[in-house]
Amino acid sequence: MDRRLTPSLLVQAWNRGAAIMTKPGTMGIDIIIPIILSPDQAAKGEDLGPLFGLWPPENKKMAGRCLSYICIDAKKVALMTDGPIKAALEKCKPGAENFDHHVPETPLISLLLSFGRKSTQEKHVDISQLTSTELTSGKPIQIKIVARDISAKTYPFLQDKPELINLLHQL
Repeated sequence: MDRRLTPSLLVQAWNRGAAIMTKPGTMGIDIIIPIILSPDQAAKGEDLGPLFGLWPPENKKMAGRCLSYICIDAKKVALMTDGPIKAALEKCKPGAENFDHHVPETPLISLLLSFGRKSTQEKHVDISQLTSTELTSGKPIQIKIVARDISAKTYPFLQDKPELINLLHQL
């Protein structure tokens, strides 16, 4: 993708059942999967905008109320400590540097995929607890998830597929 993210681009991708892969070097997000949370808003006389072309400001505002996303950042790091993981998760969301004309009002999911090997103390999948400050700040809630290692414990669909796990570790 060679342009900045916009609400119209995400809704148009959602209409096509598509995720968006960002251009190499984009900070914090490698893939973004759009989600429409409340399509019934259109019944109240508001429209998400046309499938093609530019959107007027009122359509962009409507998108802020019903558009969410899963933001994915993939890392090939042998071991990531808590500090770099927290920093990576904070960047794993749309911001002014990569997103135009959008003030999100809905929760979003940030997923950090660490394809290096995990340490023995780390969980395979870790979902951060939301603090009371995060829940009451008035800002969109960011649900932060870290998935570590390529194994059947992290990804159950890899159960009984050791050849595939070995192949994935070689990438």
